[in-house]
Amino acid sequence: MARKHMSFQTLAYLAIQFINLMLQTRYFFGYYYFYATA
Repeated sequence: MARKHMSFQTLAYLAIQFINLMLQTRYFFGYYYFYATA
């Protein structure tokens, strides 16, 4: 990345992607844990 500071849109996009990843990970592990203990 050539520019020193990222634009707000880029930061917002990365934040949304990170949140989606965390939610998917939590959902996946909750699903796995539920079936592992069932």
